[in-house]
Amino acid sequence: MDNSTYWFFNKFMGDNFCLLYDGNINNEITDKILDLSEYHFEIKMGFPKIKKKMTFLLAECFQNIIRHSGKINLNKSDKIDSGFFLTRNIDGVYYITSGNLIKNANVKGLKDQLENVNSLDKEGLRELYVDVLANKGFSKKGGAGLGLIEIARKSGQKIEYVFDEFNDEFSIFYNQVMLNPEVQISGDRSPRGLHFSEAIDYHRKMLSDGIIIVQKGDFSSNSILPVLEILEENLPNLLSHTHARKDAYHVIVEILQNISKFGVVADGKKEGIFLIRKGDSNFTISAGNYIEKFHIKKLEKQIQLLNKLNNNELKINYLKALGEDKLQDKGGARIELIEIARRAKGTIQFSFKEPKPDRYFFTISVTV
Repeated sequence: MDNSTYWFFNKFMGDNFCLLYDGNINNEITDKILDLSEYHFEIKMGFPKIKKKMTFLLAECFQNIIRHSGKINLNKSDKIDSGFFLTRNIDGVYYITSGNLIKNANVKGLKDQLENVNSLDKEGLRELYVDVLANKGFSKKGGAGLGLIEIARKSGQKIEYVFDEFNDEFSIFYNQVMLNPEVQISGDRSPRGLHFSEAIDYHRKMLSDGIIIVQKGDFSSNSILPVLEILEENLPNLLSHTHARKDAYHVIVEILQNISKFGVVADGKKEGIFLIRKGDSNFTISAGNYIEKFHIKKLEKQIQLLNKLNNNELKINYLKALGEDKLQDKGGARIELIEIARRAKGTIQFSFKEPKPDRYFFTISVTV
């Protein structure tokens, strides 16, 4: 049974929204993640005034990954130039963490630039920005890239960073910025390291477990489409066979819709978590969400029944379900569960937990 889904959910239980991604980074992926983040941060969290600033920081972090593109996870595909990205909303404060490969020979130069940027106040950053812009990237004041300077200016915070040794030629350059709507840049900035070491640990777990995406947050219908577009963009690189991609995509859709349809609504949200792990020749798709207690026995019975059926029996049940809109109320399985079972390699794995009194958490995991 997959344990990563609930492990991540437990870690991010206090987050309003959290997205981790380790995979192909290009302009298309960037646009989709920006769409997803903006949906949660602007619409759901009610901070439309910081949309422009947040979007800039997200985009600049992605551009940094693209500029230094390299294969962090060599086991995924030789065709993928991958990077790591994490964004979290914790009590209204946004944390953006990214990671990309950098040649060891370039570490000292980048570190010097970062230290210079972090030593400056608001006026100093403005002067450096103007100087670098006027001199087309070169500054006698010890200039840094315009992107780094603008990240520091827009966030009003120091840029956290770590260079983690990867091999003899490369290191992973991790960096984190904070965006607090209520704090402006000043000489007294927020403490260094807040949640940063955790982000690096999460990435290491993703690498060791082959995880490419984790999303925790609201799974109402409007938030599902950007996730599907991100995954659809990645599937051709991760699965070479069209049939395998089709099965993976259908299961992903059904699992996400299952959360959207049947998750418990709390504070106007259907809170859940979604996770994908890439194996040597398959995907494991996992999800978890809160459910009402009276659903537990019914779900358990339905999944156990489906796990006993062969492919032909599953097909018969699927065709029958198509003609009966309320089949689950008559003792049959939900049509989305039948569709998942038809495309799964092996049985549907599931569990129920009670993280809080009278709060029941349902986890489902399928390999395709």
